[in-house]
Amino acid sequence: MLSAKRMLIVGTAVVVGLFGARGLAGTALAKSGCGAVIKTSTTLTADIGPCPGVGLTVRANNITLDLGGHRVFGTVAEGVWAGIRLDKVSGVTVKNGSVDNFDAGVVLFRGQRNTVSGLEVHHNDSAQFVADNPDLGQLGDGIVMLGSSHNTIKTNQVHDNGPFSGISVVSEVANQSVTGPFPTDNLIIGNTVRHNEVDDVCTSAGEYFNGPCQPGEGVFNENIGIRVEGPGATHTTISKNLITESGREGLAVLNTRNRFTPPDAISPQNTDTRIADNDISHNGVATVVTDTDPTIGQLGGDGVFTRCFTNSPPAGCATRTTIVNNRLNDNLAHGIAIDKAQGNTIIANTATGNGHGTMTAYASDPPYTDGFDANTDPACDSNTWLRNTLGTVNQPCVRNHVASAASFGSSPATAAAPAADTRSTRSGGRASLGQ
Repeated sequence: MLSAKRMLIVGTAVVVGLFGARGLAGTALAKSGCGAVIKTSTTLTADIGPCPGVGLTVRANNITLDLGGHRVFGTVAEGVWAGIRLDKVSGVTVKNGSVDNFDAGVVLFRGQRNTVSGLEVHHNDSAQFVADNPDLGQLGDGIVMLGSSHNTIKTNQVHDNGPFSGISVVSEVANQSVTGPFPTDNLIIGNTVRHNEVDDVCTSAGEYFNGPCQPGEGVFNENIGIRVEGPGATHTTISKNLITESGREGLAVLNTRNRFTPPDAISPQNTDTRIADNDISHNGVATVVTDTDPTIGQLGGDGVFTRCFTNSPPAGCATRTTIVNNRLNDNLAHGIAIDKAQGNTIIANTATGNGHGTMTAYASDPPYTDGFDANTDPACDSNTWLRNTLGTVNQPCVRNHVASAASFGSSPATAAAPAADTRSTRSGGRASLGQ
């Protein structure tokens, strides 16, 4: 399925929503603390908000921000406002409360070894800003790790965020190139990620794909539950999460460029993602919702999708993704879908009842199946499929296929070039990362 991208430029105040941030640190904060900069371990004693800009910013290492069961909330004023931003810090814990009505709930920017736990992160929505500002830095997630590594995102409730994702691993990008640290070794574990289904919307000028629409009207949906966007995201582990009712994919590992963007040596592929022991069901619930589209109806979405669009250079396609022991049921498109990506391992998953979505002009790879591999020449190529319980598959190798090391080559770049497929090439969202 198609998945949106975003423009994320270097981490200035414009990108992460720090306009007017003021210092206020200590052991307790009252609701007057919008825009506060946290420099010591702090426990909230009241709600913070409504905040017209940034909520709270952490700028000290090895401290704890305990929301104390309280709420940090914004005013739904779209721009680039983060509810809680961890700004180039390490060893910070944020826990125990809720964050809502910002452009992103929690942003971990260029930090490492931080923990976000026990939060309810919900209704953070940047769709109108994204639509009106396609060339500016964009948020649009519940929790986003931006150029940040070795972090743990655990036991959070993440719902109704978008238009990009519930939880995202992203690199800073400008002019098709990564401009900050590559995110690596992030752990996303034990979260409930549900109903992240915010639509892309019509621009304030009333235009969408050169057609008229009502400003603010929902026009499409490319929202993903958990999104490994990168480029250059490595060794991301996604384990023991419940992922359900996403607008499109439950979980997706994206490619970094295709024929619309020239090859770039410093925008590398996403590699070594481990997806294990997750329950992923009922994703792909979005619809095409504007009359400017030729077909109105469900878009569908895969449970797990590794993306590699038509004519993508192999070096831009996600590779070495391990998908093991997941349960993928009743997703509207495929249960597990491996696009033209190479060198992936899919073992001991259960996928049943997938593929009942309604076909539209933007549906891809029908008929939908529980297990799908787009590589047909040779069949399944360098992907290994073993010991999975799959109801339906698109070709026999998906049931049992062991790839040899020689078939993959010494480098992912040696994989066979993708052949044409039927996926939509429509653009949208964070377009600088390549469609």
